[in-house]
Amino acid sequence: RAHERDKMAASAILDRYQGLVRELLSAISAELAGGLPEKDPADLITQIVAEDKLLKEEVRTFKKQQAGQKESERLKASISTSDAAVVQVERRLRLIETTLVEALGEAKDKLANIKKAEAAEVTVEELLGLAHRLSAAHSTSAPRDWQPGTSARRPFPSIHEMKSGSLSALAEGTGAFPP
Repeated sequence: RAHERDKMAASAILDRYQGLVRELLSAISAELAGGLPEKDPADLITQIVAEDKLLKEEVRTFKKQQAGQKESERLKASISTSDAAVVQVERRLRLIETTLVEALGEAKDKLANIKKAEAAEVTVEELLGLAHRLSAAHSTSAPRDWQPGTSARRPFPSIHEMKSGSLSALAEGTGAFPP
């Protein structure tokens, strides 16, 4: 709105300026023709100079407004860039939050398993029995007489044997040793 008002003011100054120039030319033509001009050319020149000053002031105002508009556009671009950076940081923070929530959940599960293991008292006899069964089945090391290619039996337990074992049952949270 202010821009439109300034534009109208400049247009009015230009209209007055043009009118004064026409009157000045008419006055000079009348003097050259030997007649008497309606207005004194010196007064008209003074008025033209005054309008010229006003016009120059309006031009300075327009230049200031243009500089302000350019600065405003530069700031808008800077804000847009900053907003994009904020959105990117926000996405990263959400990803980090998700990762932390997952890690916290896993930590809580581990802590619950630790508490459960501490609560389930395993006697020394149960541990020795398990160790004896493992060693009797040659599950901790290869038999002394085993050589590669000499026996069909592997010197280590299969995945099926490991999953059906006591340690797997403890890891799955049942806490019960198989007989």
